[in-house]
Amino acid sequence: MASWSRLYQRSGANTISESALRMGEVCAEIEPIGGVRVRPWRTSDAEVLVDAWHDPEIGRWNPVPADRTLEFAAAWIEGTSSQTVASVGIDVVIVDAADRIFGEIGFQVDPGRKIAELGFWIASAHRAHGHGRSLLGLSVALAERLELVGLVAITDAANAAAVALLETSGWIEVPTTSARRTFARRLAA
Repeated sequence: MASWSRLYQRSGANTISESALRMGEVCAEIEPIGGVRVRPWRTSDAEVLVDAWHDPEIGRWNPVPADRTLEFAAAWIEGTSSQTVASVGIDVVIVDAADRIFGEIGFQVDPGRKIAELGFWIASAHRAHGHGRSLLGLSVALAERLELVGLVAITDAANAAAVALLETSGWIEVPTTSARRTFARRLAA
């Protein structure tokens, strides 16, 4: 296992670009992988988000709000519309050519260290079709476009699908003292 400090040594810059570039512009620059691409959430996606929040597997491994109504989902999505490359929280969806949502990528960014914790989910109809690898590839491409130097994915040790995906996709497990497993990915700096 790799050393945590070696994986996340600071690069020359201390903060992420202060650009007001919107996530829609950033997403448009990222090439599709495996037939899927990233784009920002839209308020018209609220029903898909409600379905995801009610999916027992998504709720088992990811935090979901107590209020899972269509109105709350629309308001939550509206809140993502102001995200820029300088935002601390970034949420985008992965979609196919027909604009069907396959899943979500979320970053909690530490701008001082230029790393982010990655959270993700894949909609039930799209699991076990190889989209997890595409999602991770798009996560890396998005993080590099945001000028991050590393990603961290923390998952429950019992989440066999996520653990297997991260292990077989080149992520490095970082030793921890918790029941959760932590994986890291160093990015091009």
